[in-house]
Amino acid sequence: MKGPLSNERAIRKEELELMLRKYNIGKKPLAALLGWGETTIVLYSGADEIPDGEYAKTLYRLYKSPGKYLELLKERGDLLTEVARKKSYAAVSRAILAERIAVPARYVINRAGGSISLLRLQAVLL
Repeated sequence: MKGPLSNERAIRKEELELMLRKYNIGKKPLAALLGWGETTIVLYSGADEIPDGEYAKTLYRLYKSPGKYLELLKERGDLLTEVARKKSYAAVSRAILAERIAVPARYVINRAGGSISLLRLQAVLL
């Protein structure tokens, strides 16, 4: 079901580039991991505007959710070289850890009305 809070939009070119860096994966290996043609991601990254199709929506879901990307990597990681798989797994693990820290940090900052020192934030989170 689509709605104003839906994640069902196409990924933007700059988000695609951020995702490749965030998950430390190349364009062709990502396409292989997704089971797409090896030039799909290459073409998307070179386009002025990415077409609003199912592939672009899938990429956006992966961009927004490191957990979904990790599931994909666990299910289909054997399609990558061992080095690529390990590098991407380490990168997505860092992204998930950062996300797990960011959520409670945002909560504490909001509860403090936006004015809290970094030292106090660290103490509260610990």
